[in-house]
Amino acid sequence: MSRFSNDNEAWAHNEAHGGLYGVYLNKDGLPGCSFIQNFFIWKSFNFIYFQVTMNVSISNVTLVENGMGVMPFIYGPPSLSHAYADKSVQVQNSWIVGSNPSFNCSDTLSSSDFNLDTSSSHRAPRPPTGGRSGICWPNFQSGHNTAPAKPHRLNMNYNAIKGLMRVTDTTFGNFRDVCSGEMNFMFLTNPLNEDLQHPVHVSGMEAVGSTEDAKVFVHRANVASVTRLPEPPKPEGIH
Repeated sequence: MSRFSNDNEAWAHNEAHGGLYGVYLNKDGLPGCSFIQNFFIWKSFNFIYFQVTMNVSISNVTLVENGMGVMPFIYGPPSLSHAYADKSVQVQNSWIVGSNPSFNCSDTLSSSDFNLDTSSSHRAPRPPTGGRSGICWPNFQSGHNTAPAKPHRLNMNYNAIKGLMRVTDTTFGNFRDVCSGEMNFMFLTNPLNEDLQHPVHVSGMEAVGSTEDAKVFVHRANVASVTRLPEPPKPEGIH
């Protein structure tokens, strides 16, 4: 990340609660790198969401009982042009909580609630049996997915050639079985990101009140979307 100062006003000590999104960047941000820090987001349907072209660094955030903590989309350059860029997402020095010990499983909105019903295609993916997640596996893609015209979590492009997420010095709390079969996962893939999952490097991570099987959930690949390559021609005389 750049060490040069800029004249943009810093946001600090911000809190978001009970909304569809906590922090939202869509075709936004600063050239080269955007820095998100010092946010407290709790009991929101979704997350820190961004769909941008630059590197993103997230630091010193506290995320508690959200549907998903962080969902990163970085787009460009297009992979069909054979161009690539060393773009990255970094999460550091943060605290992410799946559910507090006092979490009330019946404290939910009715499925008939207007806001819940009309936002279904724009909410974060959930584990198959329900629950919450901390960080979504990164989505590095060739182009923008046209959200909000299309669902925010949809990857309708080829994946970008390169991309890396780093998670450092971050604590995960109470990721485990909750609410009679629901599971909170620290890391969750996006089921609408097909063909390729980019690498995630983790260091200095601490898990508190969490179980080993709640660390990662990877969705089964949709084989119906696999592109079958044509077979190469056989040399003459070989049948």
